[in-house]
Amino acid sequence: MSQEKDLCLAGKVAIVTGSSRGIGRAIALNLGEHGANIVINSTEKSIPQAEEVKAEIEKTGQKAIIITGDVSKPQTAIETVLKTIEEFKHIDILVNNAGTTKDGLLIRMSQEQWQGVIDTNLNGTFYMSHEVTKQMLRQKTPGSIINISSMVAQVGNPGQANYAASKAGVDAATRCWAQEYKERGIRFNALALGFVETDLVKNVTEKQKEEILKKTARFIAKEEVAEKVLFLASDKSSGITGRIINLDGGTRK
Repeated sequence: MSQEKDLCLAGKVAIVTGSSRGIGRAIALNLGEHGANIVINSTEKSIPQAEEVKAEIEKTGQKAIIITGDVSKPQTAIETVLKTIEEFKHIDILVNNAGTTKDGLLIRMSQEQWQGVIDTNLNGTFYMSHEVTKQMLRQKTPGSIINISSMVAQVGNPGQANYAASKAGVDAATRCWAQEYKERGIRFNALALGFVETDLVKNVTEKQKEEILKKTARFIAKEEVAEKVLFLASDKSSGITGRIINLDGGTRK
């Protein structure tokens, strides 16, 4: 079987959270280019950007819908699955990409900063995975759930204890869920990202970039992340589950 055929997602349906911009946008577009119909998750304020992603996907001949909602709320996961099934009848791929940061040193970090990051990054991953897995079990079809994690969970970073804790939780949950559903054909994997070249990185100073590059060989392109997600979503990775795959440019521990 050719690599191109292995990576074909024709007829599959993928939900990508936080897909109106940045890494999520790149992931959604790449999955769409390879044949998947896409559910774009966006907040209300990001609807214009989500509409642009939808239009780009539709240019490839695939279908795309936008479902707004905050993944830190359980109801968003419930409504997303219901609306996806109403439109497409099934779900094959979930990419838990939506995330947030609220940095602060330990004694300066508020409860709101701590809980806000845990709610979005960890709880949001649980809520979405919970509802999508239930649907995949009802379908009795294989599925792939890909969680976007971070090297910060492995190496730490000053001021990001909440973020590191949330992503470490995602990693642990990924391993557990993979064990729970491996015999049902539902795979769970995570990508632990290093420093990704996003719009946020464009705003950092040269001095800040120098400090970052002391910890890693280079920045990672959004498109590289999208390619790895495509691989994990495709039949090419059918033997991989429960893995935390580092995509970090050689981030130093």
